[in-house]
Amino acid sequence: FLRNGNRTRYENAYNPIVQNYANLTMALCITGDKATYFIPWQEYNNILCKMATWVYPAHDKKLDNLLMRRPHIELVGSNVGAIVSTARCLLAPIISKETAQSMEQAVQRQIITPFIETVQGKRSRDYFLIATNNWNAVCIANVVQTLLASNMPSNLRKEAIAYALSHTENYLNGFNSDGYCSEGISYWSYGFGHYLRLAALLYAVSDGKLNLLD
Repeated sequence: FLRNGNRTRYENAYNPIVQNYANLTMALCITGDKATYFIPWQEYNNILCKMATWVYPAHDKKLDNLLMRRPHIELVGSNVGAIVSTARCLLAPIISKETAQSMEQAVQRQIITPFIETVQGKRSRDYFLIATNNWNAVCIANVVQTLLASNMPSNLRKEAIAYALSHTENYLNGFNSDGYCSEGISYWSYGFGHYLRLAALLYAVSDGKLNLLD
């Protein structure tokens, strides 16, 4: 990508890894069939946990993520963080302690630590927090899902989630008064779809006390 701007070769190899991992996680949860699904799931899990970054090359033009200089949170990496975190919780009864630790460490390094440092004022805000487009809703939904599935202290989790929610108004401000999305109608599915997922998560964990659809 850095040499010639070609995004597709990397993304065409990477995207199926993420999708297959998510599908295998669902298959294990739905069927409980370890004999069929666990070994391939573990292979994909090892790939994701060993990757230096989950970020697309097109979103890492300065290589800050690949070289682990200043990891930042964006659309793709935050999605993988949410998937891996949730898989660790859902499959806790059948995965080893070592596997759970490697998953937690990968999510910690790529998502949780950068976000907590932002919350605590130790680093500047990533673009998604101030964006008035789909980046805001997508990344915040993914980050909150990751935080909810983490093992962090509950007081720190609440502080981080409150910080994330304080920036969701930026996404809503991206719509015109007639409801038009400047990015096109398909982004209603992507951006607002993630906003709905965020709302559903928080409605569930707060026993209906927090409703973003208000």
